[in-house]
Amino acid sequence: MFLLYHHYIQKGWKIAEIDALSYFEKELLMASMIEERKRMIKVGLL
Repeated sequence: MFLLYHHYIQKGWKIAEIDALSYFEKELLMASMIEERKRMIKVGLL
């Protein structure tokens, strides 16, 4: 979960915004973050 917070805080989200999300919404954000990181690795940005 730390990576989720770290990733989205870097994108300008506030902790309270993430905390207000349901577990399901956090899972969707986590999946989105993982896919974004995979794309970044694929193109050599990470």
